This record gives sequence, structure tokens and C-alpha cells, in this order.
Amino acid sequence: MTGRWISPFTGQVIQNASNIDIDHVVPLAWSWPRGAGQWTREKREQFANDSMNLWPVELSLNLQGCQGA
Repeated sequence: MTGRWISPFTGQVIQNASNIDIDHVVPLAWSWPRGAGQWTREKREQFANDSMNLWPVELSLNLQGCQGA
């Protein structure tokens, strides 16, 4: 799939979907102990899929952040 996404980290234009990863601005794991664990399943799904909380980023950058975890 192709499209046009702009990375919020680098400003680079990404045109191939296989080169992007979707990153949560507020990580799901961070939100869980801060109240999301008490939400209904529906509210957790809405939060996880909220387009205001999702950023298209370069796959290579997002994977770099996971290596230290």
C-alpha cells in the first residue's frame, strides 16, 4: 500500500506503508496503571485507536526505541 505520511520526529515523507510503524503518543502500557485498567473494554479500544494518539513514524526509528526495552 502506498500513501503519504509525514514523520513527526524527522519531518521525512514516507510513501510506502511497509516503511512505517504506528506509534502511540501516550503508550498503552503507561496508561494502564494510571486508570485505563479500570476502563471498559470499549473505552480502552477507543483510546488505543484514537487517531489523535497515533503517529506514523519510520519503522527503523520505532524499532530503535524498542531495543532498549
